[in-house]
Amino acid sequence: MKENWRMDSDERNYLKDYFSDRKSIPYSKFQLDYPDAVNSKSWGREKPLYWSSYKRVLDQLEEDQWVLDVGCGINPLKFFHKKTYGIDITDVGSDEQVAIEDFESPRKFDVAICWGSINFGYYQLIEKQIEKLASVMNDKKSVIYWRLNPGMADHVDERCQNINFFPWSSELMFEFAKKHNYTITELLPDENRIYCKWERGTEHMCNQGIYEPEFMYGEK
Repeated sequence: MKENWRMDSDERNYLKDYFSDRKSIPYSKFQLDYPDAVNSKSWGREKPLYWSSYKRVLDQLEEDQWVLDVGCGINPLKFFHKKTYGIDITDVGSDEQVAIEDFESPRKFDVAICWGSINFGYYQLIEKQIEKLASVMNDKKSVIYWRLNPGMADHVDERCQNINFFPWSSELMFEFAKKHNYTITELLPDENRIYCKWERGTEHMCNQGIYEPEFMYGEK
């Protein structure tokens, strides 16, 4: 019996087909900011996103930290940080082809990256995905980096018009973070997306305001 919070098979297959069209690129050709720069063009951006970039995460990673990259695509971070485990619903270079809500991990992770991966479907599905993500993170101290889409079907590929983008807002970020014992320590507009950083096991508080999605579309 299908759980009513899950995507139906047609929705899931459409999403998998849409993202599986990305082509794998040999790791030897990567520059540090390559994934961000190239993906920006493929998604219709004039320049790479600054805040939600792999380079910024790498600058903050410690060598012994285990990283879960949710929706890793071609798994670029693993080339630079060996203790990375990438999952994706397609098989383009991931360590495991699985959706986050179905992921079973034998370990706890110190850092997670969700660059646009928990962005699809309805509230109930998003809730289940975050619940699973939080459950595989280190209970005492961990960090989750987010790139969120405030509901915009704005990719170059016109097929995106048929995808149900979840209308993320800063209020929802605070709601989910609090529910899973995380503090939001960074919350910033990143071009037409929302960048957010959750931390567990810190007393640092976010000193940014709660932004409405409309704020994200203005110039920095």
